[in-house]
Amino acid sequence: MSDLTSTNETKNAPFDASQLQAALEALKTNSVLQALIQASLTPAEPLKRAMFSEEQKRLLESLFEKTTHPNREQKEEVARKAKLSYNQVKRWVQNQRYRTKRQQKELSPSSSST
Repeated sequence: MSDLTSTNETKNAPFDASQLQAALEALKTNSVLQALIQASLTPAEPLKRAMFSEEQKRLLESLFEKTTHPNREQKEEVARKAKLSYNQVKRWVQNQRYRTKRQQKELSPSSSST
């Protein structure tokens, strides 16, 4: 029983300064860790906004007119035809739903103004 107690006390004992310093030096020499640290310290470049061509807009709008909630296959088909990524189409549809909803709210009279 005393063996268990001494083992638990050793596990719970705080590190001494030399152990912490050794661990820190080991981390400093790890090139993968250094790359991660450097990447986290460098500011990210802002994302560039996609500019859709008239043909791409036509395809996207056509999809949205058919259904405001297209399934994955429909989005993938438009993405292929428009030479866009699936994520671009997905995001455009999400944004279009938001814009439509916002426009409807702006056009409808609010019930709180009476």
